[in-house]
Amino acid sequence: MMVVDFEIKKTCFLAQKCKLFSTSHQTVSVPPIEQYVPSTTNDNIFNDVVEKAENFGKYHQTPVRYIPEVRPIEFYEQANLDIQVLSNIRRVHEEPTPVQRYTIPCIREEDDIIACAQTGFDKT
Repeated sequence: MMVVDFEIKKTCFLAQKCKLFSTSHQTVSVPPIEQYVPSTTNDNIFNDVVEKAENFGKYHQTPVRYIPEVRPIEFYEQANLDIQVLSNIRRVHEEPTPVQRYTIPCIREEDDIIACAQTGFDKT
């Protein structure tokens, strides 16, 4: 009898019939499981607008150490990115941050990098 009860419970659960049986033989209703599917439209992905802080330009004077020498990019167009990637970046950013200026060329060359910058400085 135990095996039959287990098979009934298993069948009901897997079929998502919304009914599970407890050990006291009472029926418990469970709503069907809904799978969350996030929106993939460009408008929803890039809703957040990043505003430059008052001192953003001063970050371009930040000292940077790199070995071997890396020629930083000044504009995203210099990164040889796919048109769609560049378009998506342009929706949010006008120019690369100092971290991006130096790391994008390193990444394109498949070099290892270690970068440190304050939170919210677009390291990702």
